[in-house]
Amino acid sequence: MIPGLIFDLDGTTVVNEEGMLNAFKRTFSDLNITEPKNEDILNYMGTPLENVLENLNVDPTEYPTLKDLFWNYLSKDVNSHLVNGLEELLKELKSKGNRLVIVTSKTQKLVDLDRKNFELDKLFDYYVTSDMTEKHKPDPEPLIAAMNKYQNDTNFLTYVGDSIFDMKAATDAGLKPIGVTWGVHGSLFTTIKEHLLKGSDKLPHLPVSFSLEEFRNISIVSTIAELKMEINKLLS
Repeated sequence: MIPGLIFDLDGTTVVNEEGMLNAFKRTFSDLNITEPKNEDILNYMGTPLENVLENLNVDPTEYPTLKDLFWNYLSKDVNSHLVNGLEELLKELKSKGNRLVIVTSKTQKLVDLDRKNFELDKLFDYYVTSDMTEKHKPDPEPLIAAMNKYQNDTNFLTYVGDSIFDMKAATDAGLKPIGVTWGVHGSLFTTIKEHLLKGSDKLPHLPVSFSLEEFRNISIVSTIAELKMEINKLLS
């Protein structure tokens, strides 16, 4: 069986937090809606846009217009880039015969732009977008969709993400959850990392539920070197 590794897109593979926040602010301003605080937006990043808007208490009748404006502003962001050092790691993993897949809460339209802008097809074999499943992270359905695509020849090992919702989806899909601290939930992941190092029997307050055993199975990395080490453990 081919080893398979699944990665989140925004915040994990591509750095675009600033572009996301600016797109939200410009969209809310255009619609004369009170702008939410950055931390309120970031708390729910990693889930589909509708879920973010719901948690920000946006009137559902505004969703269609707001979504169009948001994606339009985001598509014009020129400051996004691949995470420094990640491309080299992905190329190395791919050259060794591993299957690399993206699972994201982004729409297919936005993912296609990223594929073009960052030449992602040189690195990844397949993409699961929010258009392709009924349920979304933290539900494991998008990850299971990726696993089912290659169920005959690939043994998927992990999901690498930057949000606690990624960790929950990975856990419930039976994958090793690896969290990166350079994304939207970086401060939360740093807290989790410290909590894990202490070996506490008590769980920190989290927006999704884990058993103690599930929580202790999460690995948190702060550098590409640490990520490479965790992945190599799984591949060995």
